[in-house]
Amino acid sequence: MDPSEPRFRKFYQKCAQSGVRIMVHTGTEHSALITSQRLGDARLLNLALSEGCTVIAAHSATRAFFDPPAENFFPFLEEIMRDQPRLYGDTAVLGSLPS
Repeated sequence: MDPSEPRFRKFYQKCAQSGVRIMVHTGTEHSALITSQRLGDARLLNLALSEGCTVIAAHSATRAFFDPPAENFFPFLEEIMRDQPRLYGDTAVLGSLPS
């Protein structure tokens, strides 16, 4: 799903009011069939953030070493994090990156 779709606005508002944190996969995906790698773009989280949600960007918008350079979403996450105090990056997957 695309987390930037306006139909989710009320959901995000309820989450923000209730203090429910949202965790969204970011970065490239290889373990499941998806419609588009574009869905890993951290910029798609702006709607949830604008509604006051605390958002955890799972995998910190990183990519695997074998992904094409064009699929590097990390710079977008890094940019957004400068202005969004309620945006966090999950680093669990970073331990599996090659040295």
